[in-house]
Amino acid sequence: MRSLHAKRIITIFLLFFFIVPFQVITQVSAKTPVEAFARMPKFANLVVSPDGKYFAAKMELGGIYTVTIFEIQGNELKLTYQARTEDEVGVRWIDWASPTRLLVSLGKAYRRSGTPVTETRLLAINFDGSKPMNMMKRRRSKSGYGGQSFIQIQDRVLDFLPNDPEYVLMAYNEDNIRKPRAYRVNIHNARDSVVQAGRDDVWSWGTDRQGNVRYGYGTKDENWHYMVRDVDNKNWRSLVTGRLGSGKEFTIMGFTNDPNVMVVRSNHENGKNAIYEYDLRVNSFTRKIYGRSDVDVNGVLWNKKNWTVRRVWYILDGVQYKWFDPVGEATYRTIQKSLPGYNIGISDTDANDNVWIVHAGKEYAHGAYFIYDRLKKSIRALPSDYPELDGVRLSKMIRIDYKARDGLTIPAYVSLPNGMTSLAQAKNLPFVIMPHGGPTSRDFLSFDPYVQLFTDRGYGVLQMNFRGSSGYGGAFEEAGNGEWGGKMQDDVTDGVNHIIAKGIANRNRICIVGGSYGGYAALMGAVKTPDLYACAVGFNGVYDLRKMIKDTLYYIDNGSRDYWETKIGGSLSDSAYLDSISPIKRTNEIRIPILVAASDDDRVVRSSQTESMASAMKRSGVTYKHLEMEDGGHSLRTTKSRLAFMKELDSFLAQHLR
Repeated sequence: MRSLHAKRIITIFLLFFFIVPFQVITQVSAKTPVEAFARMPKFANLVVSPDGKYFAAKMELGGIYTVTIFEIQGNELKLTYQARTEDEVGVRWIDWASPTRLLVSLGKAYRRSGTPVTETRLLAINFDGSKPMNMMKRRRSKSGYGGQSFIQIQDRVLDFLPNDPEYVLMAYNEDNIRKPRAYRVNIHNARDSVVQAGRDDVWSWGTDRQGNVRYGYGTKDENWHYMVRDVDNKNWRSLVTGRLGSGKEFTIMGFTNDPNVMVVRSNHENGKNAIYEYDLRVNSFTRKIYGRSDVDVNGVLWNKKNWTVRRVWYILDGVQYKWFDPVGEATYRTIQKSLPGYNIGISDTDANDNVWIVHAGKEYAHGAYFIYDRLKKSIRALPSDYPELDGVRLSKMIRIDYKARDGLTIPAYVSLPNGMTSLAQAKNLPFVIMPHGGPTSRDFLSFDPYVQLFTDRGYGVLQMNFRGSSGYGGAFEEAGNGEWGGKMQDDVTDGVNHIIAKGIANRNRICIVGGSYGGYAALMGAVKTPDLYACAVGFNGVYDLRKMIKDTLYYIDNGSRDYWETKIGGSLSDSAYLDSISPIKRTNEIRIPILVAASDDDRVVRSSQTESMASAMKRSGVTYKHLEMEDGGHSLRTTKSRLAFMKELDSFLAQHLR
């Protein structure tokens, strides 16, 4: 694996940022260039040092993310370091291990013994780029790779140990990747010591606020479970268990300052995820922090000073917050007043809660990051996420619901061509149908460059949260089990028929487009309902379900095979059933033009899925195009890969939705 090529910035210069209206709306007559939508957002993963003196970010430069560090000096920001990786090496995440030392996770597609895998490395660097170091050295191994070898996954940090800034806790095991140990690792010399031995039934560890390993998560057969260790006991005991894919939820979000009290997410009361305190002394939920009857509560934001829950967040149509910290809420409201009309998300705060990094955007438009100084009550803006879209009219998402054929209500969103503001204006439009990936994720009001590209070209867009989507409770999610190609696909079809019946969509000018599971749904739509679509597009999609389940045998036994067999509804022994719901086995039923695209370094869904699908369509005489992209990964993480796909997609839709 190639290392990070660090390039010290010799000339230190100052960047001045002022609050500017980054989303001025103007009407444009010409189409916006594809490049404006394909670029990576300018910043991601912004983190501030514990003392509030520095902030670091993944900053786009030349189409990929660099590691960039700034020093905060009053109203000025001084660039102290910037480093660029090779195109095939991605920056996964960054975070501060101490006030002056940053950890950088890198990933690259690789092969071990012929098996496609992702390799990760973890680097430590000072705020100015000095003293770079790999956090894990080449180690003597018993794992069969011979002699000394590199451990495959090296970036699993369990705890940044804020009270012990010279060390972090990490998880790895050079002898058995399936039994990770917990190590205390020095961030300056990488010397380590074992603090928790590996167990056959645990593949992920967690800590309390005192830095002690207190719980582990693992899977066995078709079940998942949590193990815990009481404060005064070295013995481990089972805490809770559930069947993979069953819809039962119990997730440890972290400990409070009390080493006996955890904050957990659970849906044991009404099937919707809520946030609770759980006391290990009595093995029971002791306080409900917040829950709702309509949607899941997704997560928590912690107060770093006392490790209480600062706020929780959930999604109705957009992201919503419930505050419990009056001081934090007052700061948040002050920021809101400085940026009226925008939704404010908190990216990070320093340990003393004086420096806040926030993101401001609208429910359908791109935004920008801001740095707020609570003591000085000053705020400064960073460049917007998509500078080329500043001043471009963007379309608004409109919530609609429709009934599936069995009566289930399906939440959905329609985006209309630029300039249209209501469904009353939409008549007989060409449409793009966009089922999301996952499939256990969901769509909501947010900026999506693909949606905005489509609406810029004059197409409407329909996105639906079919059964099996997350966010609406365990029963709704579990209703998708065993329904790949079945009721989940019918939910998509019923949404298309709904907008046709309403007169919004032109039934002869509809294309279905999706990635990952969405790619599966797009190609399955072409198989099951070819008369409904003028074309179909899948990128990094799953088309051979038997092969997908078989591929899980080559990876760490973390329950993925049992999980996917539950979700899809068939095991490897059910080959006839899996083939019946695999687009690759039914290409003779496709009668519309198809575009399939894949990244050759995708390690979530192998690119061979797309290659085999293209070959099967060729044998069946299907009209198709096959696009291969380099260095994009599953999510197309480079501007180069996004631009290649978006240009081909733009041309394909223009040809078939005329």
